[in-house]
Amino acid sequence: GGPRGGGGGHDYQRVGDVGAPCDAEQIEKLLSARHRAKLNRDFQTADQLRDQLRGMGVRLQDKERTWSVAVGPPPGPPARSAPAPQGPPPRGADRDRRERRSRSRDRDRDRDRDRDRDRERDRRDRKERRRSRSRSRDRDRRRRD
Repeated sequence: GGPRGGGGGHDYQRVGDVGAPCDAEQIEKLLSARHRAKLNRDFQTADQLRDQLRGMGVRLQDKERTWSVAVGPPPGPPARSAPAPQGPPPRGADRDRRERRSRSRDRDRDRDRDRDRDRERDRRDRKERRRSRSRSRDRDRRRRD
């Protein structure tokens, strides 16, 4: 491919034995589909595509944004013969996600409450300072008169 991968919607570059036999066009398509899935935050699909690429002997280095064709068996767990079930995520994972989201909402709510409380306090302080200045001016006028 070019400087940004194959220009197919991802930014992975092929490294290593570039002459190693592989279906580069299919790999580019899968990399693009995985990139789109990650952008759409569809991590289950992205993981399935990663596993499919591994099954084809492709090694991905996400941090370096590179890919290569493996000479030996792919690293990590062996490729599954059956595709992953398409059902809902495990109950624990869903609960963890909800709890993280809930903690995030709690932080946002607390931050907003603190900000509103500070603004209200500042507003009251300004109002009290104006009243105090006004009273002091009135008192000075009465003394002068």
